[in-house]
Amino acid sequence: MIFKAMHFSRGFKKLFSGKGILILTFFSVSMLELYAQELSFPGAKGWAAATPGGRGGRIIKVTSPEAEGKGSFLEAVKTKGRRIIVFEVGGS
Repeated sequence: MIFKAMHFSRGFKKLFSGKGILILTFFSVSMLELYAQELSFPGAKGWAAATPGGRGGRIIKVTSPEAEGKGSFLEAVKTKGRRIIVFEVGGS
């Protein structure tokens, strides 16, 4: 039992020595940065909570039910860069 306590004590000392402190600091700062990111929307949770998505991008309207052409969903999806796609037409 005493041996295990001494072994733990040595590991604890190594953890709080030069390299150990550096590693602990790195992980602490990494976690702070992770939690400090702007959320996708208020109340977002989970692994994609900080995904920027289309924030700050163009708003593209789908106005045609056609498969291709101006105002189609395909045109909106193929647009480069950040974008928010808004549907102003419905159908099946």
